[in-house]
Amino acid sequence: MAHWQLGAFEPAGGLYASADDLAGLARLALGAAPAVLTPASHAAAIADDPLPGHLGVGWLVGALGDDPMIGHSGSTSDYVASLVALPTRGLAAVVLTAGGDDRLPECVAVALLRAADDGAALDACAAAPLDDATAARTLIALDRVLALLAAPTVTDAALAATFAPTFLAAIPPDQLRVGLRTLADGAGACTRRAVIGAISGGVAATLGCANGEVAVTITVEPTPPHLITSISVQ
Repeated sequence: MAHWQLGAFEPAGGLYASADDLAGLARLALGAAPAVLTPASHAAAIADDPLPGHLGVGWLVGALGDDPMIGHSGSTSDYVASLVALPTRGLAAVVLTAGGDDRLPECVAVALLRAADDGAALDACAAAPLDDATAARTLIALDRVLALLAAPTVTDAALAATFAPTFLAAIPPDQLRVGLRTLADGAGACTRRAVIGAISGGVAATLGCANGEVAVTITVEPTPPHLITSISVQ
């Protein structure tokens, strides 16, 4: 079987790992290897840092009920992996799937943790409903993203009208322009947007583009002008 070649994205998807390999990483995430990662380093790695979004060192940081939760998901073509852990509970779940739904493995992993932690039923994996205000401001933010993707030139003023200052402080404008151009070139013309619901890490949404739908997770300031505080594209 031919191996895919990802070019500049090779660090993001060029490493092969088995479920056993990821289980070892899960044990590291739970602090079970102090000789590899000291307790102090482990605590720092899973703590939320000051950058936009909820990020540790290599981990997305959130919560499951009252318990801190860390995890990371990724996909390459039609293959998706998700690792989610509750360090204070000593629980972790690894889910590997084949298919185009990038969010499903994380949802399944979280459902497994709920079931292991408190016996919760393995309910269907779906985003939670959004209130009208959250949906409205998310659509406003997504309209600005569509405008940036369609613009021949993205100005500093346009970026400042779309992204929160904390976001722009962490991601230089030139780097953000490259990311927008890469997305526009790969997805084709994007003219539609839709919100799906609330998920861990923000609001799940899609952009309707010429080459197919693009899955997005986004958080937006609750007060006008509803600037984007974090956004990730799957």
